[in-house]
Amino acid sequence: MSSQVLTKPPSNAITLPLWLELRSSKGFIVLAVWAGAFTDGFLYALIVPVLPFALVDRMGVDPAKVNFWNSTLLFTHGLTQLIGSPLTGWWTDRNTSRRVPFLTGLGLAFISTVLLCIASNPWVLIVARAFGGLSSGIIFTAGLALIADSVARDEVGACMGFALSGMTWGALIAPMLGGIIYKRAGYYAIFITMLGVITFDFILRAVMIEKKAAGDWRKLAESMDGRKYGNCHEETENAIEDNDPYRVRPVDYTDQRNRACEPVAYISENEERSASDINESTPLISPNSSRISWFSRLFPASSLLISSPRLMAAAYGIFVYCCVVVSFDAILSIFVHDMFGWDSELTGLAFLAIPIPSLLTPIIGKLSDRYGARVVVLCGFGLTAPSVALLGLVSDHSVGHIALLYVLLILIGIGLNTIIGPLAGDMSFVAEDLTKRYPRMFGQAGAYAQAYGILATALAAGVMFASATIGPLYKLTDWPVSMGVLAIVCSIGSIQVYRFTGGPMLLPNDSRKRSSEV
Repeated sequence: MSSQVLTKPPSNAITLPLWLELRSSKGFIVLAVWAGAFTDGFLYALIVPVLPFALVDRMGVDPAKVNFWNSTLLFTHGLTQLIGSPLTGWWTDRNTSRRVPFLTGLGLAFISTVLLCIASNPWVLIVARAFGGLSSGIIFTAGLALIADSVARDEVGACMGFALSGMTWGALIAPMLGGIIYKRAGYYAIFITMLGVITFDFILRAVMIEKKAAGDWRKLAESMDGRKYGNCHEETENAIEDNDPYRVRPVDYTDQRNRACEPVAYISENEERSASDINESTPLISPNSSRISWFSRLFPASSLLISSPRLMAAAYGIFVYCCVVVSFDAILSIFVHDMFGWDSELTGLAFLAIPIPSLLTPIIGKLSDRYGARVVVLCGFGLTAPSVALLGLVSDHSVGHIALLYVLLILIGIGLNTIIGPLAGDMSFVAEDLTKRYPRMFGQAGAYAQAYGILATALAAGVMFASATIGPLYKLTDWPVSMGVLAIVCSIGSIQVYRFTGGPMLLPNDSRKRSSEV
């Protein structure tokens, strides 16, 4: 006889949160993280076309020094994100809830926006950008760890790709909107727009309920009256248990083809690892080694993560991705204005050509989950690098060259979306496998947030590198040289991906063709 299922608990029972199933669903959580990534990219880039005017008109900066202050502000954002991301990853993995750091990051973004609005000198802008960098680090570490906790392993690539596409959309459409809003509505309208985006993001984050918290609510309600609430109770509970970050999952030796590396059983910190246990996700630094650095002694979990070649290959690929996005953010608007005489509206159409292919991220993620990240990411680099190089051929104001520009930007957008999602998913697999190897070292919450702290650090390094090199290089040389250098950076990124990124190279049902054998 089936158990009675109630849609509304009796009056003497615990009242479940309103719309619990929806607010804790996989789709809603992924949407909330997408909105967080969009907000981060949008807030970072919306002010970019406005700052040069604000520095001169509102703060009295010498026009000759505008480029210095503009570069300093971008560098400050990247530097604070670079420093803060590993620390926020460590904090997030030791917090009982991913939601708390996630909301904290948005609070820092609000402080940054207010300081940007009221700033009367460049030093206040630097403080504002520092808060923005810290916010970025928290959003990516906590948000992506939240997805890793909430979705099945074979959905990680698709969900990560979709969530991270929010950053691309925000970073690339914001400069266009910023220029239009500043021109037509004035300086303060920029910050009203930013606060509106923050408010919408806050609503999603505040309403969202984590999978584990939802499971705790159900168990508490059932313990009060002995009844089950919601539909498909057993399936829901099993899904929550499988996604519980506070539980070290047993090793599944039968599901070889979806493993990030060869399965490993629990290895205590006093046991030696045999040669058969070593693969791309295995750290180069053993926690048993007697010759360890001060950093390894103080941060043993972080040292294990950064010594994994597979994890660092993914981080380097993400660094390259960010370099490409930020480089276009810095010089594309200048180039199309100088070459074609376009205003902010037409320039915005050029920027939109890059994020539009993010609509393909669910398909790209499924291909990555099925055939492995290595194949998909190499295709992404193989598409991005030559497309960036060919952009150097756009050299005159003609219909053919304008069409070439748009086609190449769309191809670059497809390539970038083929890179970011699978690499983020691969980092999740490495974190899971290292957590199984060393459960006592990483604790109950695992290594997800610390791994994504490395991802956020790679993004920050990309911001710093691109703003300090590609922008000045374009001013010193020309468009073809800048695109050639950027294409070389993309090509170098594919080398480490080929060597270390996980996933089978051939058919997914051939479990013997492991990526570690290539």
